[in-house]
Amino acid sequence: MRRYPAEFTIFKKLVLTFLLVLTPLYVTSMMMNETGSKTLKTEISNSMYSKVSYYMNTIDSEFQRIVTQQFELMYDEDLSKLSVAYSTMSNIQRMDSILRLSKRLVILKSSTRYVKDIAVYIQAIDRTISTASSSISFPTNELFDKELSRITAEVPIRLWNDRMFISIPYPERQYWSALNGPSFVIHAEIDAKALTDDLNRFVSHADGGSLLAGVKRDWFLTDGLLSERKNQLLDWLEEKSEDDRNHGSGTFVMDNRPFMVTYQKAPAMDAVMLTYTPEEQALGPMLKYQRWYWVLSVISVIVVFAFSSSIYGLIHRPLVRLLQSFRSAERGHFERIGPYRFKDEFSYLYLHFNQMIDRLNVLVHEVYEQKYRAQLAELRKLQSQINPHFFYNSFFILYRMAQSEDYESVMRLARHLGDYYRYIARDGKDLIGLGAEVQFTRTYAEIQNMRFGKRIRVEFADLPEALYKIPIPRLTLQPILENVYEHGLEKKAADGWIGVSFEEGDDRIAIVIEDNGDQLDDRQLDELNSRLNSPESVEESTGLINIHRRIRIYGKGRGGLTLARSERGGLKVRVSIPKEGEAHVQTAAGGR
Repeated sequence: MRRYPAEFTIFKKLVLTFLLVLTPLYVTSMMMNETGSKTLKTEISNSMYSKVSYYMNTIDSEFQRIVTQQFELMYDEDLSKLSVAYSTMSNIQRMDSILRLSKRLVILKSSTRYVKDIAVYIQAIDRTISTASSSISFPTNELFDKELSRITAEVPIRLWNDRMFISIPYPERQYWSALNGPSFVIHAEIDAKALTDDLNRFVSHADGGSLLAGVKRDWFLTDGLLSERKNQLLDWLEEKSEDDRNHGSGTFVMDNRPFMVTYQKAPAMDAVMLTYTPEEQALGPMLKYQRWYWVLSVISVIVVFAFSSSIYGLIHRPLVRLLQSFRSAERGHFERIGPYRFKDEFSYLYLHFNQMIDRLNVLVHEVYEQKYRAQLAELRKLQSQINPHFFYNSFFILYRMAQSEDYESVMRLARHLGDYYRYIARDGKDLIGLGAEVQFTRTYAEIQNMRFGKRIRVEFADLPEALYKIPIPRLTLQPILENVYEHGLEKKAADGWIGVSFEEGDDRIAIVIEDNGDQLDDRQLDELNSRLNSPESVEESTGLINIHRRIRIYGKGRGGLTLARSERGGLKVRVSIPKEGEAHVQTAAGGR
């Protein structure tokens, strides 16, 4: 039947017409929504930037003032006396200088809310004078180990034991070797809690946050971000700030959610502040309108299809069902069409279509039965060609054993021949379990071993338990071994070898039989493969070709033999048999 895959039906025309009418309205609405979203996003970004910029400028100014006060403290008269002339001062002079220095430290601390404590370490007296308790330690020696130098161009913020310091030594490091270290170091401990409290004021939405960190990631303060989120934000910032801009904004995807991010750098203190807020919260009304827009669009499309379908439902649907049934019949699936509840022209078409399908099913069944009987007759004819001509040699060996009065060997060979005859004479069993076929082949190998002695060694791999009842055509493996004995190893004086192994795939099994014979050349192998793959009459098919045809018949065109060169030089026969299930051979195989 001819198909019309690209046919432009009336139903499609109706749907397209409705969609063309609605599309301009939805496109205009979408453009208005996108414009409003961009405008709102720009305004929110500007507002976030204004807050961040004001805070960073304030922080930058405060930290610069702290550093300036520390430098001014370097020239304090009392500090100079204590660091240089301490040994020449009287106790009263020392006490007065320490008190005056302590008062000035208190004044410096009180001048800004971001200083938690301020202290001076004086090397000459090995003492730290601070505004807090004397039990509080300061990182003087640790910072010396890190090659602390006097930095005047920026704010030298350093992290030590989760505490933040601005530490400035005097004099500069180049003079330390003569003085055995700095004369004194001024430590200003930054109040991280005050900075964190200020950061919390920037969190205006749930799941939003802010971060203050050194550009080199050597320190950071946050409103409680997880470490993973902090690293993600800093990585994003590092990518965004490659152009050396001091501020900027953008969108950052975190936990599969978009966030609006704004950042501002403070060059003097070599730090950056970053604040972010979830886009769905900042643009809540616009996003809600956007969702409703898409819901309305989907509902409109559904209504268009439903309305168009209802108009042509009485004609279009019956035609589609009838067309599908014809196409199914073209593919070979002869199934009756479902019932039609109305009494009109379609009921007449449905009735006669079902009558045609019933007649086709009868004809197909008759053809299939005829083909099956023909294949079965061919199979039995092929199977009847298997002639175990080695019987002549076996009876001759039996005669020689009896003549030499080797009665034990006579009994053993007679038992093997009996098992062999019983298996050959079985009737009504075209399929057999693989376990029974392997056991029969082992019996055949034992008989041949009594003929060839130690000249030929046969190795059987263990048959997996799951393969015992896999159905295969009876007398499949023994003829292949017989071919090896007669054509591959008969002239081999010693060290003959035959290997039998098993492989299991998803839909088939493979039995590999190989030998180390030296009689097979490449021309003979190519000729065997050519004969194996070319169609021949049953009368001309013997040996390996016979087995190949039998497997192809049972497998309905699947499976068969594959011939190749063995790694040991002889012939390698790979027997591929499709898995047909245990149900086909439970009677024939008789278990194991």
